[in-house]
Amino acid sequence: MPLWKTIGFLILTVLPLLVLPMSVMLRTGSSQAQTSQERQVEAGRLLRLGAQQHQTSQYEAALESWAQALSFYRSLQNRQGEAAVLNDLGIAYRSRLQYDKAIAYYQQALPILQQVKDRDGEALALNNLGLAYGSLSQYNKAIAYLQGVEPRYDQKSAR
Repeated sequence: MPLWKTIGFLILTVLPLLVLPMSVMLRTGSSQAQTSQERQVEAGRLLRLGAQQHQTSQYEAALESWAQALSFYRSLQNRQGEAAVLNDLGIAYRSRLQYDKAIAYYQQALPILQQVKDRDGEALALNNLGLAYGSLSQYNKAIAYLQGVEPRYDQKSAR
């Protein structure tokens, strides 16, 4: 086989194999970014939907929407979104008079809000913790949270 035919054969058969994976990688990277952006948009949509459902007393639906949003925000490592959903979940459980669950969500949100330096969100979480503890007649904890101070847990205060 002449050299020019061999080179032509290689160009026609091997070159597309080398170029194809590069274009696939570029497309895959682009689609991952798009997927990430789409998940961010979907998480925001679910967060707003949950708020609307909560306002119309559709608490179960709101909990489901927020649970899905939480999953999206965590997979995206969006700490701000995660904290917002955790706070909203706490509000939903407080509306259902499930104060222990509400407190658990607020306590998850608080350190995240502190970490991302969201002072308004932190104040809201502290306020919500105070209200929840007040509903449980744990007034010392309620007052501490409402004053913006996280209560210390020691043997004496646990009693």
